[in-house]
Amino acid sequence: MNRTSVPGRKQPNHPPRGRLLGDTRVGNAALGALLLALAVLAYLPAISAGPVWDDHLLLEQNPTIAGRTPALEAFRQPFTPFDLFYRPATAIALRAAVAPETAAVPGSASAIPGIAVSAGSEGTTGSLRTIHVVALALHSLIGLAIAQLAKRSGASPLAAGFAAVVFVCHPAMTEAVAWMSGFGDVLAGFALVFAALLALPAVGPASLDRPPRSGGGEPGPPRGESSPRGLVLRSAAAVFLLALSAFAKETAVPIAILIVSAVLWHRFRSQTGEARRTRAVIVSAGFAVVLIAYAALRASAVPPGGLEPRFEISRAALVLGTYVRTWLFPIGEGFVPILDLHPLVNRPEGLDVRYLWAAGGTVTFCAMSWIAWRRRSPARFGLLWAAVSFVPAWLLVPASSPLLAERYLYLPSIGLAIAVPALMSGALGWGRGGAPWNVARSDAPGGRPLRASAIVVATLLCLSALAVTRMRANEWKSEETLLEASLARDARNVAIAVNRGFLLRSEGRPDQALSLYRRTIAAIDQGRPFYQTDHGRIAWTRLLFEAGTLELESGAREDAEADWRRALEVDPLHEQTLISYSALLGSEARFDELVGLLDPAVSALPESIPLRRNLALGLRLSGKDRAAVEQYRALLRLDPNDSSAREALERLDRP
Repeated sequence: MNRTSVPGRKQPNHPPRGRLLGDTRVGNAALGALLLALAVLAYLPAISAGPVWDDHLLLEQNPTIAGRTPALEAFRQPFTPFDLFYRPATAIALRAAVAPETAAVPGSASAIPGIAVSAGSEGTTGSLRTIHVVALALHSLIGLAIAQLAKRSGASPLAAGFAAVVFVCHPAMTEAVAWMSGFGDVLAGFALVFAALLALPAVGPASLDRPPRSGGGEPGPPRGESSPRGLVLRSAAAVFLLALSAFAKETAVPIAILIVSAVLWHRFRSQTGEARRTRAVIVSAGFAVVLIAYAALRASAVPPGGLEPRFEISRAALVLGTYVRTWLFPIGEGFVPILDLHPLVNRPEGLDVRYLWAAGGTVTFCAMSWIAWRRRSPARFGLLWAAVSFVPAWLLVPASSPLLAERYLYLPSIGLAIAVPALMSGALGWGRGGAPWNVARSDAPGGRPLRASAIVVATLLCLSALAVTRMRANEWKSEETLLEASLARDARNVAIAVNRGFLLRSEGRPDQALSLYRRTIAAIDQGRPFYQTDHGRIAWTRLLFEAGTLELESGAREDAEADWRRALEVDPLHEQTLISYSALLGSEARFDELVGLLDPAVSALPESIPLRRNLALGLRLSGKDRAAVEQYRALLRLDPNDSSAREALERLDRP
């Protein structure tokens, strides 16, 4: 007779406590140490990395991070000069961690997403080791909290531990963990998971409460809540963490609302439990005050407007498919890759495979949700977490940019890491409460080999994730290595090429920058167009302008003119190109062409002093004195101290 079928012997449906990193302090400490060791091993090459991409912008133009204003002024200022984001908690944390380690130096490259700014502007240099170490520590703690939340959602300790390891080592988390500009995602994730740990134990179902110290009996109160004072302190700490998450990253607000909603939902479903009612009142009332304060402060710091949500089903499906592929196979993508969001244009190869990824991901998520809701599994919380944090980023990003931002996957990945092990534990017979839909119970034929196979697969998955993350962390050692690796993956990434060219120019290597620009233009010409978004057009125009500038410096005037003409075909009002091209036409005495180029541009950009000055000069040199006088008078209205315009006007007024 099978030992598991002996009458009277109860077969546990999950590993006993104290084994396999179970619900013991020693087990949790061991898991935490393992997660920290894996995080350090994976991200060690990037710990000493300096500023990259958006980091320059934040270190130079955010007055709080730069130390030019008091720390609390962050609550009255936008996070970036574009007035789109409001993240004062992130700004204060970065100020504390990076201010002593960075210094401004002339000639450094500086970038905004997809568009490099002038190479002569001040940049930042130095190590950001402190912020990288803090990010690694928070990332490891998030993994440990994920394991605890997964176990409370019904996962076995072993499955929860595997989920935490996969999260910590997953390559798609690299951008958020290794990049200073992604620190807000890590900070918000840390605040949210620990707020959930503090807020949910006293209000969730029995499986979320602390088990009794000895066998039998009802579940005991969560640790630290044996007294009213402990209950109040834990509730207040949860409210503080929810506030921290909201002020760290905008997309954390829906998750914070979800956590409070879970508190209230369990409160109203529960018929007993004074602690649950007290916690629900404290958490919900406290967070309501936080939301009101957040809305008021944000409204005063960030002007109305910003991103305009625009939903296009084709584009949304492509972005979703790309993110699903990045979750499952996070290899092959470079840093901020530009995506082709219009695949049906000039696609002789047929349907874009990302539609299939999107369909598969959607079906899988819906199936998981259906199973969780049908069985009333606590894994519903993790699935809702993933949904409410992913949908805003998914639907907003295509409206403004074709860039893939892996850091947007950080907060949704926490929800998936909580839900998936709970669902898998039930399927493999490890879930708590004897899930009736498991397929690998110990008393089922082949159940034990199936669980052993699952352990082997999970172990291989963890090792593979660690290896790929370590490889990607090597690319984050410096801005140069990161941009070079991204260009090696996609030679058509114009945004990366522009910023890499700025670095080469700042290092005194203009010939290499021009060679890079030429290769990128050739790669674009050989492929199909994909700059249908504003962001893509801006990057492509800037590349053509920079290439033309370097062509002119090398003496290739015809090539420079050709590049500038192409730039103006994409953006007829690109001011820098208009200024440079009109100067070239003037130097060759092609005044009629100069006037024809600038006359409509000045009408569209009446506040541009350089364009109006070049137009006035072209009109004067082409003999159109009356029109030149009008332009010089307009110049003096814009800048009464313009001595050159005043002198030119006086010469034209002489009889």
